[in-house]
This record gives sequence, structure tokens and C-alpha cells, in this order.
Amino acid sequence: LPGHCLPESDTLFGGRNLMAVPIPGRDGDILGILVVGDKEERGGRITAFTDEDVILLDSFAKQGGVAIENARLHQEALEARQLQAEMEEARKIQENLIPDMLPDIPGYEVAGHYEPRGPVGGDYYDCIALPTGRWGLAIADVSGKGMQAALLMATLRAGLISELSRVKNIAVENVEQDASTQGPLYAEIADMAMTLNSLLYASGTEEKYATFFYSHLNPETDILTTLNAGHNPPLLVKKDGTYKWLGEEVGGIPLGMFPNDMVSSIAEYEAEHVELTSGDVVVYYTDGVTETVNVDDDYYDEERLVEASIACKDEDAEGIRASLHKAVMDFQGEADQFDDLTLLILRKK
Repeated sequence: LPGHCLPESDTLFGGRNLMAVPIPGRDGDILGILVVGDKEERGGRITAFTDEDVILLDSFAKQGGVAIENARLHQEALEARQLQAEMEEARKIQENLIPDMLPDIPGYEVAGHYEPRGPVGGDYYDCIALPTGRWGLAIADVSGKGMQAALLMATLRAGLISELSRVKNIAVENVEQDASTQGPLYAEIADMAMTLNSLLYASGTEEKYATFFYSHLNPETDILTTLNAGHNPPLLVKKDGTYKWLGEEVGGIPLGMFPNDMVSSIAEYEAEHVELTSGDVVVYYTDGVTETVNVDDDYYDEERLVEASIACKDEDAEGIRASLHKAVMDFQGEADQFDDLTLLILRKK
């Protein structure tokens, strides 16, 4: 400091004389402090700093601030390009996971809607044909966004496809014959959930998991066998307008949240089944639907979903999808979309 000389007992950094000026940033914030000490004249004598010294050091600090800011901006630009490339890669991965078109199921209609909140979302749905003439319908909500979510979603789908090669060999008729004791298909689907849980737990972290709902459909018997792993229970609307929630009472915890031994002690995965009749509609959805918020901060919620589903139950699957999406968007109005929005509609002709 000008005119100030530290006593020998208070030396700092080995010196007796100290001058410091702030290093300013572009927005007026302080990036650091530039410090010099022990100003020497010819002959080695240490003297006090002058006002001119402060002006000179302040000039150096300002130049240093510009250099630091430029380096920071350059680093941020590199990180932004890297993030953009990562997001683009994640988007491509996700595009390959969401079906472009849903297949035709004999005696049924299927329609889907996927609307991510940003470039890369965390929702997933699929309708998978099995060689036995049966079908696997799945919907999931992966925690997080970006590349990690896309990779976890890809892991889930790959594991599901692999597991279905085993489950497909169990006849759905066994469920009908042994429903009271939970027949072989029940056990197979519950085992599949445990395998997927182990796979996702090994692939992620404590913050990375997926809610998941699986349905195993036999079009010949119209038996729909389901399993819920922490997902929003799908809505079954009957032709007469009555309804029920599927998997509400036997839902397990989300996949990948805990190791299998902990899952077994907390809440084991259990399957159940329902028989569909002509005109029945199953509405699968993610929480982005029921947690859509309007300008008054009200949630769309399950009650509104029930009302909207009953109102359009006599339309075909695509019409139901369009009607439900419109109902949610009309409710949201000018409010921002806070989460991915996904619907999967199954209708018995």
C-alpha cells in the first residue's frame, strides 16, 4: 500500500513491503488480486510504493483481467460445443429408441405420442412383437436428461429385448389356469424386472433410475399381464365408462434405484392380469402428463386424465391420443412445459 512499510515482524511472503490491486472482470466482479512486494531501488534498498506504482500495477491487473476473461470465454465455448455434440449424439440415440410407427396388433389399435421438453428427453415407450404372436408394451421414464439418460434408456431397451426372448416362451394360457397362485408367466415377468433392475443398477448411479411399466398381451385370449416398477399406473377405461388403475396395488420400486437384495426386502416385483373386452382402452402415460402445470400453477392431475379419457373412449386409438394431447395442451395454455410428455394408447376393437 502507498506509503506503508510492514515491520519486520509482520513480513508477508518473505517481504516487508506489499502492494495489491484487484483484477477486475467484465461485469465488475473481482477475478483475483495482483500482489507485489519489496520494491527495491538501486543498491538493493527497499522503499515504499508510490501512487505511480499503484497506477502501473492497476494497468497490469486490468490487462490480466482481460486475458483471464478471454481464456474463460474460450473454455466456455469449447465446453458448449462439446455439450452440443453430446446432446446431438444423445438425441440420435433416443430417436432410434422411440418407434417411428407402431405395429398392427390383430384385434387392437395402438397409438403413441412422445414430446420431449428439450432436445433430449427421458421418456421411452415401445410395442414389441414376439414370435409367439404375443406383444410386449412398455413405457418408462428415465431420471435425468442428456447423454446419461439416453444411454440408460438404451440399456433398458436392450435388456428388455433380451429378456423378452425368454419370457416369450411362456404360454399366457398358464396365467388363466393358475391365476390364483400366479402362474409361470407371472414369475417370468417378475424375474425379468429383477434382471432389468440389476442391469440398470450396475449401469448408473444412485441418481440414475427408471420408472417402468410392462404389459404382456395375448391377442388370442385378450389377457393383458402387467408389471409396475414405480411407474404411474395406466388407466383402463371400460366400454361402459367405468375405469380402474392397473398395477396400482402391486407396484414395485423403480428400476436401478437399489440392488436386487434390497429390492427383495423392500417391495418385490409382482405381476397381475386383466381380461380386455371390446371397446376397452388402456392409457399409458408418464408423469409429464398428470404433472403438466397451467398459468395458475394447478396440476393436470389424474382426475382430469380420467375425465378426458372417458370423454373420448369411443374414438379409435389415434383419435384418443389426439384428444388427450389436446386436453393437456389446452389445460397448459401459455405456461411452460416442465417435463417430457408421453402417451401410449391400446384399444380393443
